[in-house]
Amino acid sequence: MDKNKALHKLKGFPHVYCINLDGEPHRWESMKTMLEYWEVENYTRISAYDGRDDDLGDILKGRYPDQMTGGEVGCTTSSSSAKYLIPPLLIGSSIFVSSAYKSFRDTKLKNEDLINIYIKKKLDKLSPDRFLDFPEPQLIYKK
Repeated sequence: MDKNKALHKLKGFPHVYCINLDGEPHRWESMKTMLEYWEVENYTRISAYDGRDDDLGDILKGRYPDQMTGGEVGCTTSSSSAKYLIPPLLIGSSIFVSSAYKSFRDTKLKNEDLINIYIKKKLDKLSPDRFLDFPEPQLIYKK
């Protein structure tokens, strides 16, 4: 494999959680290869169960709703190990969205300031005669 010249871009990358179906080990191997290529060492595999074609009696006690598919049951039961990830993911995504919004707003305000400065410089150089096609009016004041 060639040397990755963009590794510096992932310095300080946060923990990575990978949800992987137990029946798809080749996908996990592919993901590990990518993580190693990018030298991401801080990752966790979350085991997931594909319930589309299997009997779910070994992972469920009791009945599940008739309208619920095996895939939905598998996804739900697999997600139970991910329940501890939800709060950090919400906090992290909130921080990301708010910082992106602040960055966008700050950039917009800075651009507006630069445009106003540019316009002011251009207008200061123009004389009113350029816009008037008639002589400048004189005000007549009568007492």
